[in-house]
Amino acid sequence: MPTQGGGMEIFMKKSVGAVLAACIITAASTAFAGSEEITVILDGSTLSFDVEPQIINERTMVPLRTIFESIGAEVEWDEQTRTITSKKDGTTVEMEIDSYDMYINGEAVTLEAAPTIIDSRTLVPVRAVAESFGADVSWEDGSRTVIILNDAKDSVVNAVIDVEDYGEIQLMLFENTAPKTVANFKQLANSGFYSGLIFHRVINGFMIQGGGYDIGFNEGEASAIQGEFSSNGIENNLSHTRGVISMARTSEPDSATSQFFIVHEDSQYLDGEYAAFGIVTDGMEVVDKIAETSTGSLPSLGLTNLPTNPIKISSVTIK
Repeated sequence: MPTQGGGMEIFMKKSVGAVLAACIITAASTAFAGSEEITVILDGSTLSFDVEPQIINERTMVPLRTIFESIGAEVEWDEQTRTITSKKDGTTVEMEIDSYDMYINGEAVTLEAAPTIIDSRTLVPVRAVAESFGADVSWEDGSRTVIILNDAKDSVVNAVIDVEDYGEIQLMLFENTAPKTVANFKQLANSGFYSGLIFHRVINGFMIQGGGYDIGFNEGEASAIQGEFSSNGIENNLSHTRGVISMARTSEPDSATSQFFIVHEDSQYLDGEYAAFGIVTDGMEVVDKIAETSTGSLPSLGLTNLPTNPIKISSVTIK
């Protein structure tokens, strides 16, 4: 079996007398990153920082140059006055280290967290900075993720997975990151394909996977799509951090059909090998509850980590 980094194995599931395109992923014992780190996603891409984002006065602080330049703004630092000046599309933003006053085109705005210097890096409040240049910013507490929509405001798709007896998992899908994957998910959801299917593979501390089988273990038929990830020649910078939704597949890169998985704990070793295409925006407590369910196996169908009590998807709705 081909093996990916981090102990991830990809394989074809066997049923009695036949080999099916299972789109199943499994994991060996792996040390998973904790969920205390903060993730920042801008227009469907996960940002990388040389100093980790931090919470100060209940506000997320990030290295200034990365956030300003990522949203397309020019930035200058004056060492003598310890002042930050940034410009974009006729908007000028000025901030001073340890000052709670930010100026947008000369008009003062009071910050709840002042710019500060940590480990020789200047950190600024991400929401204030992004919103000052017209971006939309939201915070998903369950995954500790900041979601910024700048250029991709018009290309996001909102979806809801209603899980029977568990509640709703709300998602934001990024068409600009994985257009074919999102289009496929939308088409399946709108056709009612997912209604009545189950989460058939659950690994606490890793992921919950569903969208392939009904409660009687009959497999739904769906067409294979192109794998939108870097090892398949397609840029996709959405990292597999907690709350991210991605497509399951077999060893063939273009084998994903309908099965998806939601990352329970950070699993960045999957990056570049699977088509991440969205993030949970509300309902991580539902994901956590599903992840904690007891599991067993069904050898006749090659299913492992199968919830002992079926976890059924009532519907998937595109908003």
